Amino acid sequence: MPTIEQLIRWLEDDGHSGCAQDLEMAAPENRPQAARAAADCAENDPDRYDDAMARELPGQLREWANAQAATS
Repeated sequence: MPTIEQLIRWLEDDGHSGCAQDLEMAAPENRPQAARAAADCAENDPDRYDDAMARELPGQLREWANAQAATS
């Protein structure tokens, strides 16, 4: 399972610095929602990179969000 720091870095590397900042600045209890919003943004970005990381990022974000929500 990736850490929040990894997710933030991956979002930045994929050109989603605004989503990365939203995730980083979210209160811990709001991070699952911010991660899901970032996943939606990354998935629906018409200019997204077409590489393995870009294709896997939304799923990674949602998986992380689900794990965080389950532990709270």
